[in-house]
Amino acid sequence: MESLETILLSMNKTLEEFHGIVLSLGKILRDGRQLVKGGSIQPTSKQLHQRVGLKPTLADCLDRLRLLHEMHQTEYLLKSSVVSALSALALKPSANDLGALQQLLVDQPNIPKDEGRAKEFIMKNVIKNILKYDFRISMVGSTYSQDHLNLQ
Repeated sequence: MESLETILLSMNKTLEEFHGIVLSLGKILRDGRQLVKGGSIQPTSKQLHQRVGLKPTLADCLDRLRLLHEMHQTEYLLKSSVVSALSALALKPSANDLGALQQLLVDQPNIPKDEGRAKEFIMKNVIKNILKYDFRISMVGSTYSQDHLNLQ
């Protein structure tokens, strides 16, 4: 019985860590949007969709970041509902059931392979493009700076 409780505690801890990731992605998305909208000089639609070489546009970066956040948030909600349903069961679950559910929580999110591998690349480009844009805005007198985007 103690091992079942340990597994349940482990699943809840994993779920809390995943929730932290979802919250961080949400904060980065909000900060990115605020940096784009909050400057003293508002970017035009043309500036948001301007492409330099192969790099994605600022609008693409924000859109992909929003998509990543939504995918992780949906994954968190799925896993959270599974764990809460498990806790609500009147019957005692077997060790095999708990082991399978624990593996569900530990596994990578159900994100398509191509998008999962590109996640780090996308995040770096999103942050880089937002900071570049913010730097350009700050050069003309905006109150926003790179310090406003807390990425730690």
